[in-house]
Amino acid sequence: VMLEIIMDFLEGYEERLMIIEGGMMSGEYERVEREAHRMAGTVSTFHCSELVNLLKKMEMYAASNQLEELKQAYSLVEKNL
Repeated sequence: VMLEIIMDFLEGYEERLMIIEGGMMSGEYERVEREAHRMAGTVSTFHCSELVNLLKKMEMYAASNQLEELKQAYSLVEKNL
């Protein structure tokens, strides 16, 4: 099961990042929040606490429409994946 989770993540994380980036650009913060939440859940199974914390911050920033903070957190997530 773990191998399937890893494979699904590796096959889909770039698409999720594109969805998040598109959501930030178009102001679809609910979509960004939802995708960041999904990614945080998956990444938490890998015990990558720093990355999970960044994704949770993205989720929080998206929920409160804090675009600059969201962009900064997204940049860090993108660099660390």
